[in-house]
Parts: sequence; structure tokens; C-alpha cells
Amino acid sequence: MRVESYHWVALSSWIFKILSVLVQIVSIPILTGYLSINQFAAYVIVISLVPWFQLADFGFGNAVQNKISEKIAKNEDIKSLISTFMLVAGLIFLIGILLSWKIGSAIDQFIIFEGNIKLQDNIIGTYVLCSMMLFGMAIATAFQKILYSLNKGIIANILMSLCVVSSFGLLVLFKISFISTENKLLWVFISFAGPMFLYGSVGLVFYGAKEIFKISLKKHSENIKKLWSLSSKFWIISIFSTATLNIDYLIMSKTLNSIEIAQYNIIYRIFFVLFSIYVGLSTAVWPKFTQLYAFNRVDEINKIIKRMLSVAIGFVILFTLIIFEYYYEIMKILAPKVNIPFNKYIILSFAVYILVRVWTETYSVALQSTNKLNIFIYMIPVQALLSALLQWWLSVEYGVIGIIMGLILSFILTAAWILPKTFNRYFVKKGILNAN
Repeated sequence: MRVESYHWVALSSWIFKILSVLVQIVSIPILTGYLSINQFAAYVIVISLVPWFQLADFGFGNAVQNKISEKIAKNEDIKSLISTFMLVAGLIFLIGILLSWKIGSAIDQFIIFEGNIKLQDNIIGTYVLCSMMLFGMAIATAFQKILYSLNKGIIANILMSLCVVSSFGLLVLFKISFISTENKLLWVFISFAGPMFLYGSVGLVFYGAKEIFKISLKKHSENIKKLWSLSSKFWIISIFSTATLNIDYLIMSKTLNSIEIAQYNIIYRIFFVLFSIYVGLSTAVWPKFTQLYAFNRVDEINKIIKRMLSVAIGFVILFTLIIFEYYYEIMKILAPKVNIPFNKYIILSFAVYILVRVWTETYSVALQSTNKLNIFIYMIPVQALLSALLQWWLSVEYGVIGIIMGLILSFILTAAWILPKTFNRYFVKKGILNAN
């Protein structure tokens, strides 16, 4: 098979994902050893807000990415779109900075531990600074999409990898330099978001400043109106996707204690290693699905799906058995100063959750790669509502397991059967995929 340019982009994306997950895993013992249990719980709750801050681009990142790709394919001028995106990104970043004080104060009011335990000297200031940096991260993520559309995906992944490595380096440096300070949470947030914030803000200042003024305000206005018809759809899907997958820590902050939040976070990160690798694989086969669909070879897509699922299921089972066998050894490495009790039901629940995510991820990629998006617009809001209600109710009744079960049930009741059914029904109806 001839190696195409997107194969190298997929490979660089896979390397970045693996590097990112490994850094997260290696960071756990540093974080749990550096922070108190309440500080660690506050950290993971705030970091869980990253996907919510990424909604601040209002879907313009995805919309501009698609439009630029279309114009490049048609050999049309793209400078106008890039200029408008830089204007939108700059306005979002500026407004985000101005709102950071309100958002930081809201985070402080939201994260309240038993007995109002003091987390550090100036916790509101820490949350305000963190909010500013998270807006910068959102802009940096949008920049990544533009680089992909400009056929510079490898550069985008290299930049992100540098941010990840820099983040880890800062964490180690701060742990050594500020071991006795009361403001440990502040330094941890800076190490996490600082490199990405620098990436986004520097990109705006040095690249955006020269691009914004290349076209008139009237042309900017026209471009924004045209882009909004597409970006609004991406934004709606993103809102409900985020509500489905990233509301768990917000609910936990109200229904679980610090030890339970730490337990959920650490075990989830262990299992997320496997899922991240699978996401890398699904990203790599996305263009392959698109090519096969273009030639009506959907039977081959079905065969690839079956092979992917078979291998993934086998790895999840093996991975779970390893965790069962070496649980205490793993915890001694990842959280030596935190007592995370062994609970076979929590481990099994996470294993089931990853299996469900693998299943739905596969059919989600198959549908999106063939431009079948309407089903997501109708399905995801329902799943988001179910996810929030089930997680809240079950976590109050059953603790950590309740959060995981709420997530699992939200998928089983919606995406786990709707997506494969939509895939099969559509292609059978079109006479492309054999009914058997």
C-alpha cells in the first residue's frame, strides 16, 4: 500500500495521544505526593472543565477547518477565512479574559469541601488565573484545527507534543522549587495550562495581528454570517457531547468526598490509556472509511469494524485482568501517599464503560466519516440529559460506582444501539451493505 501524507499525520496524532496519556499517568504520583487529597480533588474537578472552555469557540474552529479544506480542494483563496477566524479568536480570547474573574469566583463557590477546608492562601486568585489560561487553551485547540485544514497536521501534533512535555517539565520543576509553599495548587495549574496558554496567546499576538486587518470589517461580517450556519451545528453537537461525557466531575463535587473523587480519577486514567490508543486507531482509519465509502465498498468497512472490535474487546479483557492481578502494585506507584481501596466492582464497571465507549466510538467514526451527522443532533441531547440525571441519582445511592453506571446506562439507552442500527439500516436501504 502506498504511504499517503495523511498516514504520517495519523501516525503523529497517535504518537501525541500516547505521549499525552503517558504523561498523565506519570504525573499522578507527582500530583498525589505534592498536593493534599482535597487539593488533588479540586485539581481534577477544575481540569475536567477544559472541554467546557473549549466550547468558547462557538464551533468556529470546526467550521473554518471544513471550509478551508473545501477551498483548498477547489483551489480557491483561503486568506479571507483565516483572517476572519483570527478576528473571532481574538474577540473570544479578550472576552474570556474579562470574564475570568467572574468564572474564577463561580468555581470557588462551586468547589466546597467538608468543613470549608482551606486549600491555599489565595484560592480565588488561583481559579481566576486558571480560567484565563483555560481560555488560552481553547484558542490553541482551535489553532490546531486550522493547521490540520492547511495540511500541516504533523506540525500541529509536534506543537501539542511540545506543550505536553513542557507541562510535565514545569510540574517537576515546581514540585522541586515550591515544596513548602501554601500555593501548590496555583503552581500545578500553571504547569498544566501554561504551555498551551502561551501557544494560544502568542499565536494570536504574532500571527493573528497581521492577519486580522487584511480584509475589511464588512467582509469579516459576511464571513461570520456564512460560517455561523455551519459553526452553530458543530457548537450544538459539542455542547451536548460535553454535557454527556464531562459532567461527571461536576456531579461528583456535590455527591462524593475527596477520596472517592481521587479514586475515580486515578482508576479512570489507568483505563483511559487503552481507550486513547483505540481513539488513535479510529482516527487513523477515518480516511480509509471515507475512501471505501466513495467507491461503495461498505462491506469492507463492516469487516474492518468487526476486526477492530474483536481486537479491542480482547485487549480490554486482558487489561482488566492485569489490573486485578497487580492493583496494589499499580497504586503504590501511582498514588503512594493516597489510600485508594481495592474495589472489584469499580474496576469491572470501568472495564464495561470502556467496552461501551469502544463500541460507540467505532460506529460514530463510521457514520461521521461518511457525513451522516443528523442522527447525532437528535440523539446527543437525549443522552446528555440521561447522563446527568442517572449520574446524580446513582452516585447519591452508590457512590463512585453510581457515576460509572450512569455513564454506561446513558450510552446503552442511546448511542450503543442507535449508531450501529443507523449505520446498518442506511446502507442496507441504499443497497450497498448486504442485509446479512
